[in-house]
Amino acid sequence: MKIGYIRTSTMDQNLDRQKQIMKDNNIELLFSEQESRKDTNRPILNEMLNSIRANDEIVIASLDRLSRDYKDLKDIIQIIKNKGATLTIVDAPFLNFNTGNSTLDTAM
Repeated sequence: MKIGYIRTSTMDQNLDRQKQIMKDNNIELLFSEQESRKDTNRPILNEMLNSIRANDEIVIASLDRLSRDYKDLKDIIQIIKNKGATLTIVDAPFLNFNTGNSTLDTAM
């Protein structure tokens, strides 16, 4: 399943750009939130992470939508990988964590 996750930091910010990216990527299940928390204690993020199954593809518009904190970002990506899913970052295809080579994927 293709799962999308979109987020803005405030209710005043617009999700339209991210919604269009998800539409363009044929997302089957979309999780959306407007939370400004710096940590991973975000209800919709955690709901998305809990819904992941093996072979799912998680799609985000940009890496900072998951987190702006390196440690939290690393932890979130590890959760996705541990569940057997892949991560696609639309605006940074050079950050492909889905090479199929476990050594290279771990390094990425």
